[in-house]
Amino acid sequence: GQNGITYEIKYEFSNKVKKGNIISTSPKQGTKLNPDDHIIITVSKGKEIKVPNLRNKTMLYITKWMIENDLQINYSDRYDNEIKSGRVIEANYKEGDIIEEGTTVDITFSKGKLKMPKLTTIDEFKSWADTNGVKYEIVEEFNNDIAQGNIIKTSVNTGKAINLNETITVTVSKGQAINVPNFNGKTRNEAQKECDNLGLICSFTEETSTSKEGTIIKQSISYGTEVTKGESITLTIATSKKTTSTSEVKSDTSETNGENSTKDNDAEKKSKKSNASSEELCENSN
Repeated sequence: GQNGITYEIKYEFSNKVKKGNIISTSPKQGTKLNPDDHIIITVSKGKEIKVPNLRNKTMLYITKWMIENDLQINYSDRYDNEIKSGRVIEANYKEGDIIEEGTTVDITFSKGKLKMPKLTTIDEFKSWADTNGVKYEIVEEFNNDIAQGNIIKTSVNTGKAINLNETITVTVSKGQAINVPNFNGKTRNEAQKECDNLGLICSFTEETSTSKEGTIIKQSISYGTEVTKGESITLTIATSKKTTSTSEVKSDTSETNGENSTKDNDAEKKSKKSNASSEELCENSN
């Protein structure tokens, strides 16, 4: 730089020269240079490191290999059905790859086989499964003994090893089954009381009907259907009140009738006027 000499740098592995130090120059040391000469500098990458087969190697082996070759390790782990706990599952360099000193090698160690833990609620199961990459499907069924939202059973028993390529089926309790009663003919108070006793959430609406006023004529969930506690159901109560739509129709009809009546009156007046003119003509003729 001080003498305006151009140069280029090349890198080579060397078992003798420390990484980052110069192996050689071209031209050699002591050669007289002209201002337009070009120098090639060869720099050491350190010794050539050939990656061994790291799969199934222990933590102790990996640590020793890293220290001897001045390498860095990026550590991670996961469950594996084949490799024992504490041994290598995989690395980001395969056997036979050539790397240099200071390289960071990603190593994934095995946590051993993943076993089914004892879990109570479906929320606990989802959290555990999502954390460990376990695939699952949920099936719900009524159960009189197990609370709603709790696990009845799983396709893999507690303590057994899990195949991470398979899907676990989890059967979850919907709680005690409630048979929807027949609300037809009951009053609002009677229906409300029965809903409260069964743990159903009932709401009411009205509909014009010839049935006895104040009694239930429809229900949104059929009689005998099995539902869970907290299910919502809509009950329709008979009323003699006219609906808004009916009133509007009648109002429109009345207006139409009014228009027709006006037209009839106008026609009648014209008819009378015509008759009166005819009578006057007859009198003049006489």
